[in-house]
Amino acid sequence: MVDRVVALQQLEALRPTLNVTAERAFEKALNKAIALAMSGVDLSDARRANPSTQRNIRNALEDCLTMAELKKVSKKWEPKRTVTSGTSHQELVNQLTELLEEKRAPFQPPKMSLPQARSFDPDEATALIYQIENLCTPAQIKSLLKKWDKHNKALLTRGAEAQSNHLIALLNGRADPAAKP
Repeated sequence: MVDRVVALQQLEALRPTLNVTAERAFEKALNKAIALAMSGVDLSDARRANPSTQRNIRNALEDCLTMAELKKVSKKWEPKRTVTSGTSHQELVNQLTELLEEKRAPFQPPKMSLPQARSFDPDEATALIYQIENLCTPAQIKSLLKKWDKHNKALLTRGAEAQSNHLIALLNGRADPAAKP
């Protein structure tokens, strides 16, 4: 393996002599190799890597991987998460980088009761709000809404953003669940 890495490094030195088509093909092949390697890296291994390797992982996430490849890395690092169709390439890069840098934990679908969520310390509440706003699928938001405010049927027909905002208001105590009819 080391011999192939050294060979790639030596070939990289010849890159200025390549014509445009050959240079694009070379870059595409390198990106594909990086994507294949990245799809097999565990989050725990990436987090334990030395700073230089972590910088290379961040660069690969940012510059080398397509959205489909980023989703594969996301599935490896956060098996319980489904990346929503509205997530942009840059948002997913940022979310994976946050994971790598241990700024957040891997996604776990929120299933706690409203009283449990309201008892969270400020850091836990902030993490839950982040999950609701950025990581939960519309189905997960709707499921949590049914658990936290089961008698508010009108909200179930509204969009995910309105439902997310209501969940956050419930969590922060700015709203209360609807009374039983």
